[in-house]
Amino acid sequence: MPADPQLQAKQLSIGYTHKGNTKTLADALDLALNAGELVCLLGPNGVGKSTLIRTLAGMQAPLSGELKLKGSNYTEISPRERAKRVSVVLTENHPAGMMDAQTLVSLGRHPYSGWLGGLSAHDHECIDNALQAVGAQALAKRQVAELSDGERQKVSIARALAQEATIMLLDEPTAFLDLPRKAELMRLLKSLAKDKQLSLLISTHDLELALRFADTIWILSEDGQLTRTTPDTLSKDNTLAQAFGCEHFD
Repeated sequence: MPADPQLQAKQLSIGYTHKGNTKTLADALDLALNAGELVCLLGPNGVGKSTLIRTLAGMQAPLSGELKLKGSNYTEISPRERAKRVSVVLTENHPAGMMDAQTLVSLGRHPYSGWLGGLSAHDHECIDNALQAVGAQALAKRQVAELSDGERQKVSIARALAQEATIMLLDEPTAFLDLPRKAELMRLLKSLAKDKQLSLLISTHDLELALRFADTIWILSEDGQLTRTTPDTLSKDNTLAQAFGCEHFD
């Protein structure tokens, strides 16, 4: 691992507790996200991909292990400071109501202004730059509820960009998109990682997109093991088939 990754986990155990019973989904995970890197997270349904993303985002506590942001322990960083470093794009729809796209993107400024705080000139500049970065300027005044799935994902990513975090975690961002929009979104994310030196982690079921756009691929298997590989290596071995517990993977 590089000496100073943006995000690093050592011996991380993830899962959840329900009615006093703890369910461990993955254990002893050692991983890192680096600036300018797009990582795709693959694995069967139910192995804990979403749980891993939520844990790395600080949205739920790890069962055990060490989690650091730029060398500082998560426990030493306030939620507001974490939000300045890590942004999250989940698959759930936002409660848009009568909100327009620009207002949704402006929510990305809450770590700096607070929920009731006014927006400064710098805040407005960040919002405009985020919309421009994803090519969504024309959507700014449109109601979020009226946007297509692809347009809504662009606006959600713009909200995360407006947060000015250096780490972006995305849970199935292409799940509801058609094939051309999937490729367009992944191309955008790849460009953002390189141009803005962001660390991007994307969970996906789309192997073809992962092989085409990822710098690194993480595979979370049913037995809770995390394998790190590259698209070139993955296309030549049977790592994915082993992780999914099958002889062939289509």
